[in-house]
Amino acid sequence: MLAVDSAARVELPNEAYAVTRTSAERGVACTRSAWTITCPAGIEPPADGLLRIGVPFCLCSTGLYLQSARYTLHNQNFAKAPGVRKQGSCAVPSMSADTLWTVRVLDPTDLAQMESDGAPVPANTFISLVHVNTQIALFTEAATLPNKYGGEHLVSAFSDGTLNKGEFGKRNGKMLGAGNHWAFTTAAADA
Repeated sequence: MLAVDSAARVELPNEAYAVTRTSAERGVACTRSAWTITCPAGIEPPADGLLRIGVPFCLCSTGLYLQSARYTLHNQNFAKAPGVRKQGSCAVPSMSADTLWTVRVLDPTDLAQMESDGAPVPANTFISLVHVNTQIALFTEAATLPNKYGGEHLVSAFSDGTLNKGEFGKRNGKMLGAGNHWAFTTAAADA
């Protein structure tokens, strides 16, 4: 589960907090791992209230929004291995262009992407969360970050896929790696 660690402040020029993924053994739902899907400012929510594939949205937990930003010298973006640049992800107190996300299906074929566009996002089904500005998918890795919860997995923005070698008129892309697989699980809202 994606979780906010509001005790771990990220060293950025603006207020930001760490975002981690809880391990399967500790995957108990709690306030910091409960996310609300919100419409960005200036966009009307759909009449049926359903999140749709390809439509921008924000994820909010405990008053903080999931953010990723382009690599700059002033933010936390980092490279773990030579030639691999991962963009940092964090939680910030205000909505902005850097807090916009969209859902994409995992099948990389053009037909699957076009057919799914505008369809409701299925619950409990793996999808990828793609940052609108950078077009890079949300990623979690095996490395752990020690914290007061006993250590949780790092979260960044990185599209873990193979290089697309293609033929003229044909795209030979493969599905994103397991680190880019996310799912929305539903919870009952108290009235």
